[in-house]
Amino acid sequence: MPEPLPPPAEIELVWEAPSQCPDDAALRARIEQMLSGPPRGEGTVRVTGTIEERAAGLSLTLTTDFRGQVERRELEAPSCDELGEATAILLAIALEPELEDTLESPMKPESESESNAVPEPEAIPDPPPSEPNAPEAPTERATTPTDASGPAPTSDAPTEPRRRLPKPSLALRIAALAELGALPGPTGGPHLALGLHWRRLRLEVHGAYLAPRLDVVAGQGALYQAGTGGVRACGRPRAGAVEFPLCGGIEGGAVRGATRGFDPPRSANAPWLGPLASVGVARRWGRVGLWAALEGAAPVLRGEFVFEGEVRFGSFPVTGRALLGLEIISNSVP
Repeated sequence: MPEPLPPPAEIELVWEAPSQCPDDAALRARIEQMLSGPPRGEGTVRVTGTIEERAAGLSLTLTTDFRGQVERRELEAPSCDELGEATAILLAIALEPELEDTLESPMKPESESESNAVPEPEAIPDPPPSEPNAPEAPTERATTPTDASGPAPTSDAPTEPRRRLPKPSLALRIAALAELGALPGPTGGPHLALGLHWRRLRLEVHGAYLAPRLDVVAGQGALYQAGTGGVRACGRPRAGAVEFPLCGGIEGGAVRGATRGFDPPRSANAPWLGPLASVGVARRWGRVGLWAALEGAAPVLRGEFVFEGEVRFGSFPVTGRALLGLEIISNSVP
């Protein structure tokens, strides 16, 4: 038998609803809360959701298009929050099908739902509208997800996924950097990082090389180059599909200088150690993403280069970098 196709990795959402209903950003935030980690599928599912006011309440029409397969669903509920929660559950299950066993799908018939989600001991296929904890969805005879997130104290089904330790994704970043302050004049070079990514946290190790810069005055000077490595931790605030990593860490390495025009020639290494901080922006499409950042380093340990009793160069107390690169994200690691 052929292997089942992977679920989507991204949602392209068009959302139309009255002003009192949850907006696009609120839906995406709620979906992220339900997921155990970053989506691990492939491709984009296109979703169109429309909430309309009707005489009997509110009606949601939800259309999904993934790999040419189009599905259309309808739900009704007395409040926008219930329809918003229903949409979030359906899309979370689409991104992570394993959640279907732990989240109560709003498309599940009432006869299959847990009995403790409704006050009566018997499952009633058509509950009267007056029951506050069993809102109806007439089109599919579905239980809206208020049982999973509403005020009913006995409905604790969605709390179980929160107890699972989320699995991180392994990420490799390859970037180019421009730097000012570590060597004489502006320089640049490659930057590599390897990290573990959770939904709200990045932990990374990185390394960078700064291309040589020649500083010669009156026929004498030196050729300088540098290499650094470090660790950092980053928060991951988001706005929709765009991430804004805020990072802090520590970096160490050395600046090497080799004389030009001195006899005999000499070389020396100046240590480099200090904190660094960065702010960035990242956008991911499936397993590949773009990443850009501005970094600042403040080396508390930095040497000066002295040749024949004269100080020739010393790194700045604060240095700055601009980086642009490509990130490759794996599936979740065990």
